[in-house]
Amino acid sequence: MPITHTTIDAASVITIDMPEILNALNREDAFELIELALEAEANTETTAIVLTGNGAFSAGGNIHVLLELARSSKEEIRAYIHDAFQELMRVLVRLSKPTIAAVGGPAVGVGFDLALACDVRFVSDDGWFQQGWGRVGLVPGTGQELLLRRLAPTLLWDILDGRKVLADEANARGLAIHVSGSSLDGAIEMARRLSRLPGNTLAAYCSLHRRELQDGLEAHMERALELQYALLTSEEFQHRALAALNRK
Repeated sequence: MPITHTTIDAASVITIDMPEILNALNREDAFELIELALEAEANTETTAIVLTGNGAFSAGGNIHVLLELARSSKEEIRAYIHDAFQELMRVLVRLSKPTIAAVGGPAVGVGFDLALACDVRFVSDDGWFQQGWGRVGLVPGTGQELLLRRLAPTLLWDILDGRKVLADEANARGLAIHVSGSSLDGAIEMARRLSRLPGNTLAAYCSLHRRELQDGLEAHMERALELQYALLTSEEFQHRALAALNRK
């Protein structure tokens, strides 16, 4: 299976396991992540949900798929983004357990968005973040601008051109906790410490911590979807996406 759910100590660990494509995600992967996140929430043996990847956190959306999607109808584009990827973000910010991203390797585009949607991020020495969307002429359709603004209000404008945020800077900016060892080990240790608290107490903290985000995310993503449709169907996106593929 390309995505797995295992129990490690007090953590439900969801691992994206497609290293050959740097864990680039498509619609089916988003639905699978939703299913596994809800399964992890229902796991009474664990305290926190850890999201990680094998070989990379996630290199974002699959550009080949996006190019194909750009030739679809407005209804099909809306369904692809709203029903899959935006729904994944809705689920993540409404889970009753703390969510922790363990980032090693790249977290780009929607991969960056998924990490930002978690309550806490651990990043290893080889981990890094990249905005991703701007380089191919798109806006984040899954809330990245709002999520990033909550943590580092001016950082977006400094990374729109594709500049990477390495582990040290991510730590200094408050985006992630930089660990010299395994980011997954750091996340599991945090889950272990959180397990000392009652589950209903942790759920209450999750509710408080995410309340403003929950209230504002839906309207934000609806506006982002309108903008994304216009940009996705533009010649500029076609040009930039093809150029990005040729660079690989």
